[in-house]
Amino acid sequence: ETEPIKFRNHNILTFNFIEPLDFYDILVKKNESEHHSRKIIKDVKYLKRLAFDFLYGLHLLEEAQVIHNDLKFDNLLATAVDKDNFPSCYIIDYGNACFSEKLTSTQTSCSSLFVKHYTSPEALLGYNCTTKCDMWAFGNILARLPLGYRPRDGGNDLTDQLIEVMETIGLPPPHLLENSLALKKFYLAMDRINSE
Repeated sequence: ETEPIKFRNHNILTFNFIEPLDFYDILVKKNESEHHSRKIIKDVKYLKRLAFDFLYGLHLLEEAQVIHNDLKFDNLLATAVDKDNFPSCYIIDYGNACFSEKLTSTQTSCSSLFVKHYTSPEALLGYNCTTKCDMWAFGNILARLPLGYRPRDGGNDLTDQLIEVMETIGLPPPHLLENSLALKKFYLAMDRINSE
């Protein structure tokens, strides 16, 4: 454990060197289909171990009041297998991370930093990101592993993503809409839904 290095008013984090292994090669088995091939995790024990490692990492980030802001499948690193033949999984790439206490109510939303497939509903509505946004991304990543594809396509833009979220979990509560910085996006989504 080391202290961050300050460089040009940025914190530079240092980590132990990890010999990375291909995440897919360790955890994922190929599933051929006539239309496409997709990679899925079939073993529930692997899914549980992955979820545990990932949640432990999110717990540590929340304790440190750090929001990752870029959680996606590509930002998981698998390392050599342990004595139980399970690989360890780490969250990597903190380039878009920020400290949650530095976000203010006047700061613009960080939703533009998220990959659209993993963006939380509150970020889509223009609210500041919290560690809860990272938890939403975790759920999307975890759902993708046994399916072999993203649970939602994300469409062409963040409005399409908002439509897919509303189709999955319903309309946002009124209090979220009242203070939304992206209310126009919500009405665009409603127009697209009603025109179908």
